Amino acid sequence: CRLPEVAARDILPSITVLQLFLSSPKPTLRFAAVRTLNEVAIKHPGVVAKCNEDMEGLIGDSNRSIATLAITTLLKTGSESSVDRLMKQIQGFISDIADEFKIVVVQAVRALCLKFNSKARVLLNFLSNILREEGGFEFKKVIVDTMLELIERIPETKRAALFHLCEFIEDCEFTQLSARILH
Repeated sequence: CRLPEVAARDILPSITVLQLFLSSPKPTLRFAAVRTLNEVAIKHPGVVAKCNEDMEGLIGDSNRSIATLAITTLLKTGSESSVDRLMKQIQGFISDIADEFKIVVVQAVRALCLKFNSKARVLLNFLSNILREEGGFEFKKVIVDTMLELIERIPETKRAALFHLCEFIEDCEFTQLSARILH
């Protein structure tokens, strides 16, 4: 957001208009709205959270850019109680998007895991599942780096994360990642 000092109450009218755009039949308006909300959610997740119900409807949008932005925004603004539901929705969707969008989703999951430590096991299982799917080096690297960071920052994830990483290196096609995990 390019208004660094703006207060949450000052952007409420804009959020209301963006919420209306989320249900527009025009993909460009839906994209612009969800992209803007995604940016605003960085500084004001509570204000953007009032649009969560409308954004959940965009997860199935035929435009994968819109769907990905909706998911990452929901991950930024969601509550601890919505994590399980969001993970189920994302699991069915993630295989249909390109690696660069998958990386954005993994980064959002990482931030969510650090925000809600109690959901670390659910999020690690999600990361483990997508680690087994097809994907390029950068995508796999982001997942491995995320799991290694979780081991460092949330000690109770160590055992489960190491188990998932050990499973991954058995069939890993990227020797650099195998070496990183073993190191």
